[in-house]
Amino acid sequence: FVEPGGNFGDYLIYKGAYKLADMAGISYKPVGHKEFMNLDIPDNTVIYIHGSGGYVPWWSGTPIKVLKKAIKSHHGIAILGPTTFMPDQSFLEQTILADLKGNKAEEIFIFAREKISYGALKIILPAHVNLILDHDTALNLVSSDLINSVPKPEKYILYAMRNDREAINSQKQKLFSLQIDPIRYCRTFEQWILLHNGAKLIITDRLHSAILGVAIGVPTKLMPNIYHKNYAVWEFSLRQRGIEWLQGMPMTKIESKLNNFSIIRNLYSRIKFQAMLGLLHGANVLKRGNQICQK
Repeated sequence: FVEPGGNFGDYLIYKGAYKLADMAGISYKPVGHKEFMNLDIPDNTVIYIHGSGGYVPWWSGTPIKVLKKAIKSHHGIAILGPTTFMPDQSFLEQTILADLKGNKAEEIFIFAREKISYGALKIILPAHVNLILDHDTALNLVSSDLINSVPKPEKYILYAMRNDREAINSQKQKLFSLQIDPIRYCRTFEQWILLHNGAKLIITDRLHSAILGVAIGVPTKLMPNIYHKNYAVWEFSLRQRGIEWLQGMPMTKIESKLNNFSIIRNLYSRIKFQAMLGLLHGANVLKRGNQICQK
């Protein structure tokens, strides 16, 4: 099992896949992408690459390099888990399709985790590649896989909003509420879980904050990111699991009016008010998390 890197949301993907493997009685070895790139893999070994959202032009390209090695140098079976792909034909031809030409793998399986990626791949993939539509492996997880039976901390509304290349920069801000990017804010996977578990409601544009909400039973509303990923996974997997779709941040009348003034939005971001709230709020969450871990 190859872990192509990423953040706490990707760890959730890995954990869901390992749960499936354990249930199936499969013997496996997890390896990081750096280790994998230097390994000589026996032909009777199946290579499974965890799914991700890394098959897009604005990230590192590590998942693409891992897939290339798996199909170019391995004579056995190669599997790419449920993944989102940039549905741009020229990008797919230059990355995925180029690597499939002259491949050595005995058999190749590629899973898409939503219908838009599936449709784009169906057009370009050669007939010898097995293309399958299936859900994100993180959706195999339930609360008991992630949370011990301990009291939850005091409830709050968690606005878990991206602060990276997938964020929609024009998205209106919830000016009088705490908005944090949990990936940048939490130090460990356990803290990331605890932060979401303490919420009475999660409003997020991070896909795996929404999927975590499903697993731990916290009401969750998912918003768009910069491309089709969030909506497509919501439509295929999350709508029937009770996740609500929001096209934009819910606003009070005052917040909506203030957001019309770019000066106010910029000042609000620059005066570090959000950072101060995050520090204060975070100290309470981390203190609670440390107490739970000690118990």
